[in-house]
Amino acid sequence: MTDRERKNLLRKDIEDGLPMDGSRARLPQKECFNHLLLVGSSGVGKSTNFQIPTLLTALPNASYAVTDVSGEADEKSAGYLTAVGFNVKRINLMDAAKSHQYNPVELCKTTTDYDKLAELLVSSSGNSQEGNFWQDSAKMVISNLLKILANYPDKECHNLHNLKFLINQMVIDKTNLNHFVSKYAV
Repeated sequence: MTDRERKNLLRKDIEDGLPMDGSRARLPQKECFNHLLLVGSSGVGKSTNFQIPTLLTALPNASYAVTDVSGEADEKSAGYLTAVGFNVKRINLMDAAKSHQYNPVELCKTTTDYDKLAELLVSSSGNSQEGNFWQDSAKMVISNLLKILANYPDKECHNLHNLKFLINQMVIDKTNLNHFVSKYAV
């Protein structure tokens, strides 16, 4: 992009639109809904000069999905965004206590739903191949454990954490797992 093209695209005379340099240069609002990829090494100002100013000037009737591994953008913008009416939800894979508690297990209502969730969990492992004996077996085990877990009376225990616990019990303590299965399998 030439300097002239950049000056025509990034405007300093408008108030709305996406801040592009952390201060005055903005991408006009009509151009904001095109695709954008921002790449830079650590410490070059992606968060400070682009992500945080963009969030602090967020368009009111829009939705945003923000990747924020360090938590800096959340720390510096979530309070403001909440105050102006945004519903801020976090998915924190490092600290579940600080995360919006999405639980795909509670969405399962039928046997087919559990089978689909098992399929999704196994296929997301990266090496999904149709007809692979080990993957098909893993899907069957996971689906059956999910169905058994669904019969446990405390609904708060119907989650992926407890599914993982049951899978671990297959190696750690088969006696407890056998007792659980015999009690809650239908």
